[in-house]
Amino acid sequence: GRFIAATLRTAWGDANGVVLFDPDAGTLRTLESGDAEYEALTWREDASTLAVLRSVEDDEREEPTHDVLVWDDPAGSTTPRVLRALASSGIALLLTARSTAQSSAARLG
Repeated sequence: GRFIAATLRTAWGDANGVVLFDPDAGTLRTLESGDAEYEALTWREDASTLAVLRSVEDDEREEPTHDVLVWDDPAGSTTPRVLRALASSGIALLLTARSTAQSSAARLG
């Protein structure tokens, strides 16, 4: 692909994020940042879709909350679709995310 995506982790944590580098233009854009951990950054095969797992510590929960962020066109938009991994009742769900040619399932929460 034309772009390079990466996750950033800082020592202080609140500036972690996902960035998109355009080598042709020499630009680096922040797609998402905050006090969260970003893991499993994946490009969809033969498409411009980008996905990442975001984990956020929550004082009201024993474990962090998890969301999947999906950018259908990260070069054109910095606003991702957010797939919530927990129902409002706090019951863990089985989330199936298709971010590559293969489906993967993970018990989140």
